[in-house]
Amino acid sequence: MENPVAWYAVRTLSRTEKKVVERLKEKGIEAYVPLRVEKKKWSDRIKTIETPLITCYVFVHMALDRRIDVLRTQGVVGYVKEEHKDVQIPDQQMQDFIKAVSHVPEKVDFIPQRLKEGTPIIVKCGPLAGMKGEMMEYAGSKRIIIRLSSIGCARVEIEENSVEEL
Repeated sequence: MENPVAWYAVRTLSRTEKKVVERLKEKGIEAYVPLRVEKKKWSDRIKTIETPLITCYVFVHMALDRRIDVLRTQGVVGYVKEEHKDVQIPDQQMQDFIKAVSHVPEKVDFIPQRLKEGTPIIVKCGPLAGMKGEMMEYAGSKRIIIRLSSIGCARVEIEENSVEEL
């Protein structure tokens, strides 16, 4: 019986994404967490750090017979599901996503807009450019939470001026 390799989205505990990727790679499972570079300012210094672009999510590329190995990895909460089935992400869509994230443009400022919950949106700049989703809620004065179901993500926090209404 054939056991094809596919991409899946896995939910993780908060702030464990990079550790989960390390643990999965130690098990021989291909794992990916999109990262962004940020400058954080403390009282005594400014430091450049890499933080997950999508918090609490890691992407795995594996055959289904490795499913339990992933679930038994410390920090993994479970698979992203739709109608009680693990969401399989098409290879081309995942390749496009990885390519987009690897070429992050410089920050672009736009005039803020006010979106309503449920509004269909498209990301117009940044590492998720071109992806379609839905406005969920505001996460501060300039940040919003959106749903990108096409990559199996329930929640992505992004700058409001990075999206536009479809």
